[in-house]
Parts: sequence; C-alpha cells; structure tokens
Amino acid sequence: MKIFIIFLLIFSLSYAQEGIIVKGKKESYKPVTISNQEARKTPGTLGEPLRVIDTLPGVVIPSFLGGDIIVRGANPNSNAYYLDDLPIFYPFHFLGLNSVISHHLWEDFSLETGAYSSIYANSIGGVIGIVTKEKILEENKSFVSSFFASQIHWEQKLKGHEITLAGRVNYMRETYGRLNLVEGGIRLPTYNDTQFKYNYIYNPNHSFQIYNLTSNDSFSLDLSQNQDTTNTLVTGAKLASARGFHTAALRHKYSSSLINNRLTFIYYKPWQKVQGELGNLQADYYESFGYFSIRQDLDWSIIRGIKIKQGLELRKLNYISEGFTFYQTNPSKLTANPFEIENPDYLARDIDESQTIWNPASYFEIAYSIANWKLFAGIRWEKIFSYSQNSTTPRARIEYFLPQGWSAFVRGGLTSRFPFGNELSQKSGNPRLEFEKNLSSGIGVRKEWSNSLSLQVELFEQKLSNLVVADAYSGEYFFKKLTPESLEDNSFFEFRKNFFSNSGEGNSKGIEFFLKKSNLTQARNSWGGWISYAYSTTFRNPKIHEPIYENYNELEKNLSPLWKNSKKIYYDYDQRHIFNLVFQFIPSTNWLFGLRWQYRTSFPYTQILGDDGGNTRNPYSRQRIYFPIYSTEKNTERLPPYHRLDLRFDKIFPYEWGKIIYFLEFINAYARTNYINKQFKSGRPFSEINPTNTLDPAILPIRNFTNLPLINFGIEVIF
Repeated sequence: MKIFIIFLLIFSLSYAQEGIIVKGKKESYKPVTISNQEARKTPGTLGEPLRVIDTLPGVVIPSFLGGDIIVRGANPNSNAYYLDDLPIFYPFHFLGLNSVISHHLWEDFSLETGAYSSIYANSIGGVIGIVTKEKILEENKSFVSSFFASQIHWEQKLKGHEITLAGRVNYMRETYGRLNLVEGGIRLPTYNDTQFKYNYIYNPNHSFQIYNLTSNDSFSLDLSQNQDTTNTLVTGAKLASARGFHTAALRHKYSSSLINNRLTFIYYKPWQKVQGELGNLQADYYESFGYFSIRQDLDWSIIRGIKIKQGLELRKLNYISEGFTFYQTNPSKLTANPFEIENPDYLARDIDESQTIWNPASYFEIAYSIANWKLFAGIRWEKIFSYSQNSTTPRARIEYFLPQGWSAFVRGGLTSRFPFGNELSQKSGNPRLEFEKNLSSGIGVRKEWSNSLSLQVELFEQKLSNLVVADAYSGEYFFKKLTPESLEDNSFFEFRKNFFSNSGEGNSKGIEFFLKKSNLTQARNSWGGWISYAYSTTFRNPKIHEPIYENYNELEKNLSPLWKNSKKIYYDYDQRHIFNLVFQFIPSTNWLFGLRWQYRTSFPYTQILGDDGGNTRNPYSRQRIYFPIYSTEKNTERLPPYHRLDLRFDKIFPYEWGKIIYFLEFINAYARTNYINKQFKSGRPFSEINPTNTLDPAILPIRNFTNLPLINFGIEVIF
C-alpha cells in the first residue's frame, strides 16, 4: 500500500509541473531497450557490452564473475534468450566475462517482463531479445585481444549480398592458469563461439537470411591432490562439465507498406555433459533437448488504426539423455552427506532415454488505436503431444495518452514454461508435469520528452503456480503383478517415484523506475545515461512434504506425500532494493568518460547454528568433515548490501584506414569489500570465523596493504 501511495504522489507531482507538449505520433508502452552504442560506453563490462543488462530495472547478475541473469527475483532457468527471434541456450560463457554473441553483430537488445509479447515462448521470468543489424551500411573489420580471449569480426557488403562473420576463442588456461592464481586442481574454463549471418536482398520486397550460431564451454577440476584442509568435503572430487548450443536458420522476408511476413526454418540444439564423482555421488551423462521447426510470422496493418500480428510454428522436439546421475533422497535437507552408506542421502539414477515430441504453437496479437486510447490484446496457444499438455495464455494492455507527453497503462496476463529435460523424463522424471504459469499484472506511467529523455514507472505483481520442484515423496501407485507372496502380505500396490512435482508456488511484487537520456551521437559535450531502481519482494513455497524426523516406516513413507508441510519463505533470489546509475559524457569527439554506480540488497540465507561434531571422515583422505547445522527458519538472514563504482575512459585515434580505441576501466573504484554468500569450511568446526563471507571478485586484495580496484585495459582495432 505504501508503494502505491508513493507511486501516485510521483505521478501527480510530475503531471502538475510545466512540460513540453509533444506533437505527432504517440509512442506506446514498449520494453526497456538499450542500443549497442549506449552499452559500449558503459563501464564495468570488461569490454563486453551485453553485460550492461544488469543495469536495467529488476535485473541482477549476482557475482562480478558470473553469467546467471535474475529478473524480478525469478530463477535464471526461467528466462528465455533470443537473437532475431531465434533461440540461444545462454547469453554468457562460463564466468560471464564474454557473451556468446559478438558485440559488433547486434544493434540493440530489449528486456521483456511480466505479460510479455506472445511472440515469445517458454518463459515465466524475463525475455532478452537481441536484435542484429538490419543492414550493413559499410564494410567493418575489427580485432580485439585481451589476456584471456581474442575476437574477430568481419562485415562485407556486396551488391545485394551482406555477409557477417565473427568468432571468439578463450585461452585463459594458458595465461591466467599459469600464474597460480587459482586453487590447485582447478582448470579454468575454455570456450569459443562463432556467428554467421548472410543477407541476400533479392528486391525491395524480398530478402533471404541464413544464420549459423555456435557456442561451446567447458571446465574441469581434479581435487585428488587437494591440500586444502579447510575444505575437506571436496577432497578427492573430480568434475568435468561442458555445454553448448547450435542454432541454424533459413529465413525469407517479404516487406511492403502494409504487410511484413517471415517464413523461417529453425534448427536448435542445446546440450550439456557432466562427468564427476565425490564419495557415493557419481555422474556421467549427456543431455540434449533441441528441436527442428518451421515458423511463420505475419505483421499487417491493412485497416487504419489497427495492427495485427499472427504466427504459427510446428516444432519437432528431440530429447536425448544418456548415462547416469544421482538424486537427493530429501531435497529439503541442507546438510546432505555424500559419504553416508547405511542411510544414504543420495541414490543413483539411470537416465538413458530418447524421445521425439511434436509441439504446435500459434499466437495472435491486435493493437487498436482510437482517440487517446490504445488497446492491445494477445493470446498464445501451445500443445505438447505425447504428454497431452496444453497452454493457452492470454494477455492484454490498455494505455491512455495524456497531455504533455504522459501516458498511463495497465497490463496483465498469463505466460508459461514447459519443463523440458530430465524433469519430464518418462524413465527418471515425472512425465505428468504440466506447464509452469505466471499470472502477472502491472500499472504504470510513461513520459516522453523531445530531448531523448524518457521515464517509465510500473507497479507489478506476479503469482506463480505449477512450479516444478524436486520432490522426494512425489510418485504414484499402480497394481503390480500379483504373486503368492504379494497375496500373503497384501502388497498389491507398488509406488513409483516421480522425483519432481508441479506443487511449487510463489509470488513477487514491487515497483520499477527507469529514467533514460539517450545519447546516440558523438558530438562534443553530449551526454547520456539512465537511472534504474526496483523495490520488490519474492516468496516461494515448494508445497512438498518435509520430513519431521529420519527413518520413516513404510506406512509413513506412503502417507507423507499427502502432508505438504513446507513453509512460504523469502526466495533465494529475493532482493529488496536494486539501484543503478549510468552516466556517459563525451568531452571531445575522441574522448569518452563513463561512470556506473550500483547498489543492491544482498540475497537471503539460512543461519548456521553449529556443526555435527565432525563425525564423518572423507574416505579418500581420512580428513574429518564437519557438517553445518542450519536454523529451521530458512532465508531470514542477509549479508551487508552490495555496492561499487566503476569508471571508464576511452581514447579514439582515427586513421584513414579505420581507428584504434584504447579503453581503461577501474572496477570497484573505491575498493569496496563486497560479499556474495556465506561459506562453511568443512575442515573446521563452527566458530566465530567459520562460516565466513565469500568475497566478490571485483576487488584486488593486497597482502599487508589495502584493497585495490580491478584495472582492465583493452585495445580494439576497427578497419
């Protein structure tokens, strides 16, 4: 209620002030969008402009070295990522230092939240839509090299033909890896990516595009020679992990003054592979869950004041899993022991399986303008054959345009996500899982000034249902084959585990503020930037049974799924306050200065009250292991807030053949000591210094001296 009152006050005060009357076409509500040029001027990105995404309202990348994107407190797996409406598996490589897309390839990106456009699918979090250059205006060649990766980009324009090639290779293991900066046994990530786009403009109305995008990531560790006695739990552990994707597409575009139509053939193959062992935990599996599809998208505005978007898609889903892994017998237990044998906390699970599933989908959107009103309605329908699952998700928006460039809007609707992968496995998952749902609503105002200044404020609420959660007691009974033995002990039924259920629910609500001054020129003394702020709360309840004591008897095990005693708690990604200030100034045509300051509340965590006395020994090294004892009140504690200041200076040297850009960044300029989580060191008992706070890597600690900011220096050559 307080947030709503503050919102009304801001709106009334702003509307009462004198303003500039904007004449001409009224711009309606649109998602938050950042251009490539604006992103490249932002400090704190290590030369990777897409990392500017965590300066948008309600968005967080938890660690300076991390690629997970959290939108409005949702799990990162809830998001969807697209490039020109084509799916990509993930936006950042391991550690988040580089994106999987060359920063010369894309023109802008937008963030869709809440009841996003029905064009997109399979997300109950946020949708990141990256848009590439529509046309190549001139030949462009560039080369960027740093201490951990190199990238090339080439654009060529011929008569009617446009070709873009880009690629990146990472060699961190050969540079940083040889400086003994990381713990022994850990091999730093390696990755590479390639992008190819071909555009053939047949005539002013027809064009053809070919896309080919690839990405590969891997890292490994071998702690069989681990000498760290403070973390005895992982001594002897081995892990090798890899992931990647391949997206290829052939597209035909028809454009006229009234109609735009796209016909696209899409091949999409995301995959991941894991090999590892630790005590009783062993895993060796490969998983792929891609598809081949044909998709048609039509935009037309034949009738004045009415715009229509319509689309059809038929996907042939291919799910392949090979190998074995493990599952936790009690997912709610925070101190699971991988070395327990008599009453194990983990059990093996075979996941060999292959499925082909047909997935038709369609969407329809209509926008109608009349007087000062603009009405929007959309609906998306999907069906998953073999699982007999349907999803119909309507959404709508009403906007009213006020004098002096103001507008007010109300929007809401449903979005959904289908849990592909091992969660849905007929063999080792729950084939009866349904679509996860997000019912969202929002009310807000927008303001457009004539000097590229814009403001958007929105109050939002999201109610999530059917969330997929790990559920050790989820399953179903069926008649087993009757035998004389079963007749004697009355065991006519058999219980089959499902491992997952749709019982989870949650909600989030808050307010988002975004004030932006666009600066798309290189004129002297020009400036731009934005301020974003979000206040929100996020809750979750898995709605599952949490054991009240160990060693249930058979009857208790059978009846426990009926007693869903889990509690509603602050979600792991809940953050009350997220504030970002981005400022860019061009003192002269060949100089650029950038400033970025961010502040955010830390994530909640569960307090550690003690340890179990160190009753377990690591069988690999015979080291004693202390397991922490957690409070029964989950996610009630928080670390100090996170904040840092980043600065960037660019110097441009133009030449006849191109230009060279030197840039210098100071990450965490005032060397703030920020923490990202709590870490309990398993080789030590509970004490005043155990657990400890894990330091965010955006700092350079110096022994017997003070902390220093990280310094990043780079060179970009553009031909």
